[in-house]
Amino acid sequence: MLSPHQVFALLELLPFPAQVAVLLVACTGIRISECLGLTWKHVDWANHRIQIQQVFRRGEIQNRTKTRASRAPVPMCEALAAFLADRRQQTPYGNDEDFIFASLKLNGRRPLWGQTLNADFVKPASVSLGLIAKGERFGWHCFRYSLSTWANDVTKDITVSQTLLRHSKPDMTAVYTHGNFARALDAQRQYMSQLLATESVSEVVQ
Repeated sequence: MLSPHQVFALLELLPFPAQVAVLLVACTGIRISECLGLTWKHVDWANHRIQIQQVFRRGEIQNRTKTRASRAPVPMCEALAAFLADRRQQTPYGNDEDFIFASLKLNGRRPLWGQTLNADFVKPASVSLGLIAKGERFGWHCFRYSLSTWANDVTKDITVSQTLLRHSKPDMTAVYTHGNFARALDAQRQYMSQLLATESVSEVVQ
């Protein structure tokens, strides 16, 4: 499991596109295929949420999600919205139909590859920080697992983790509960507050 402070240390070593991808996955729990499938029209700025409507897998956009529950809205707190707004200012692909993580090499026609971002930037940075050992497996799902563990430890409310991760098969306790978007959004604010405790948003993304 990675703590918010460890994720922050990792962010400092990453170039801007990989940095924002890690931040988005780490504080929302979305899958990397969902992250890379996002376009700017999927960001609902006014209602503090991100819509998951498609995924990027095996080099293709697929107009479906892993499960029906995966289409539930993803919380987006103010600090995360600021990061995404900054990303939109820096990319030449900032129109509503453009991919948030558009590939410059492909002239924005496809997103970046998650495996490449991890192999070239995220995993090497994790090794250099001592978060994992050299040769140890490390993937995007680590961030999803870490957020779920952190949310359960902090909130003691399984509906928060259930809402953040949009579980299609909740455990027995959650079978009798409902998701709690408001509390999930508040938990995300707490996570971002811990992550950014030593730096301002503008300093992190420069």
